[in-house]
Amino acid sequence: MASTKRPTHIELQPDDAAFLIRAGGELEMLMPDRQGDELMPEDCLVLAGFALGFRDEGVRSLMGQILREKRN
Repeated sequence: MASTKRPTHIELQPDDAAFLIRAGGELEMLMPDRQGDELMPEDCLVLAGFALGFRDEGVRSLMGQILREKRN
């Protein structure tokens, strides 16, 4: 019997965000819609910035340095 893979469902709450790396390497940001002047949570802004720099070697190097410092 052949198995069929069900699509993944990601449910986001108002202050959630998701950064997706698709199988083909394309990047996708998932964030809930904001109404009018509603502020975006700081964590969402940081994630968006990370997504923009994900393919940049300098940004990845800096993130690695920050993570190494956090472990020590």
